[in-house]
Amino acid sequence: ENCLEKTIEMWEEYLAKADAANKALARRFIARARRNSFERNHNQENINSILELMEKNIDQEPNNETNIRIWFNALRYLETNSPELFLDEALSKLAVWKSIGGNREAYYYYFILICIKAIENSSMAESQIPLLLHELRDKTKNMPNKNVIYEWLGKGTGVQRLFSCIDEGRGR
Repeated sequence: ENCLEKTIEMWEEYLAKADAANKALARRFIARARRNSFERNHNQENINSILELMEKNIDQEPNNETNIRIWFNALRYLETNSPELFLDEALSKLAVWKSIGGNREAYYYYFILICIKAIENSSMAESQIPLLLHELRDKTKNMPNKNVIYEWLGKGTGVQRLFSCIDEGRGR
């Protein structure tokens, strides 16, 4: 076992014993460690674990933007045979998270996925873009770096088309 796997195991043991107030932080530590593990071995179990951990965190802390960001960054690496259905499921979750927490990250990623649907020929998604853009601008008006491009569109379909500015340096 390598050091990273031991770290994940240690945090999972802590999570099992932690009180409710500390569980979300422990899940984020585990998710970040699993992301590092995924980068080394490309094991899809790591991605599934990250998604599950962050969905629990979002239920517990709907206003914590970090949880949605970690969830979304893992989502792009989940392999699927049904990219259109997968995209719709992700949109459905983000719509719920937008409504319960007013989380800027939920608005941001929802907008991005609607744009992908529009690019992939959904006229209904295309018709939503002006309203969603207005909502997103309203939610992000006081954010620094709101003009920085974080997400890029690549080849493929659905969510897998996306790569972040961080991924670009990793040859994605």
